[in-house]
Amino acid sequence: FSHADCLKVVELLNPEGIDLLEISGGTYEQPRLLGMEGKPDSVMPVRTSTRLREAYFLSYAEDIRKIARMPLMVTGGFRSRAGMVQALSDGVCDLIGIARPVCTHPDSPGSLLAGETDALPAFEAGLHLAERGWRSPTSRFTLMRVINVLGGQQWYYENIHQLADGLPPRLDRGMLTAFAMFWRNELWRAARMRRG
Repeated sequence: FSHADCLKVVELLNPEGIDLLEISGGTYEQPRLLGMEGKPDSVMPVRTSTRLREAYFLSYAEDIRKIARMPLMVTGGFRSRAGMVQALSDGVCDLIGIARPVCTHPDSPGSLLAGETDALPAFEAGLHLAERGWRSPTSRFTLMRVINVLGGQQWYYENIHQLADGLPPRLDRGMLTAFAMFWRNELWRAARMRRG
């Protein structure tokens, strides 16, 4: 989808009476939420003022807001109360989606709303194989960039599994360990499904 295609989809959704439109994600071609820039032909130009804000999709949301007649939620990158209040005050969105912080601190939105904290946890900056060089998220090797991105994503998945099993999140577990555990579990589940 191009940016123009997305805007057209919103126009088509307007008369359908949907309750909420959420802007979130990123794709393997344009994985903004995963910390990568994506293909040049699908990258929207980013204004300096947008770069200064913490959420990933606010510039996109501003364009959607101009045509959307339904409530708009933006998920991705929000960590501070100030950033959330600003986005809501500016009218860019009606709701804020919080995902990754809840994977490690499920009560954190309540703490934010109660005024007990001004920021949600952000582990993304430390979830990589190396700070720089060939194993870093900016490696010249595509495989290393992919392992860094997916490894960070799978670190969060493994913490969701911990919570689902009634266990506390494992914040001490490294990204590579989580990456290996995720794939081991996925392959085990796939083999079990094949056996019936």
